[in-house]
Amino acid sequence: MKERLQALWQELDARKNHDLRMVVGMDGFIDEILHLVDKRQNIKQFDRVPTLKMYGEMITRAAGLSTNVEIVPVEVRLGGNGPYMSNALLSYGVKLTYIGALGNPIHPVYQVFAAKAE
Repeated sequence: MKERLQALWQELDARKNHDLRMVVGMDGFIDEILHLVDKRQNIKQFDRVPTLKMYGEMITRAAGLSTNVEIVPVEVRLGGNGPYMSNALLSYGVKLTYIGALGNPIHPVYQVFAAKAE
């Protein structure tokens, strides 16, 4: 299997920046990476909830009570197998058409990607 993958890699590398065309798409979305605050130190620093198990325990402890869960957005980036695969193919010089919902107008996280695609 390893030899076959290496052969495929070499074949793709040999076609880099040649007239290879593909259509990819459908499942793009926007990933927003969030951290949950466990303990706030000051306006800029906090200890985050490190695991989903600990987050679940926080919610369980709050059952029947009032609680607050602070969510801090950390990063927004493109997501989905279609955009990931497309970016990889574009890096090899593939002339790529992407079919998918990128926003109207195109969402900022997709603008660089969309500019590379046909």
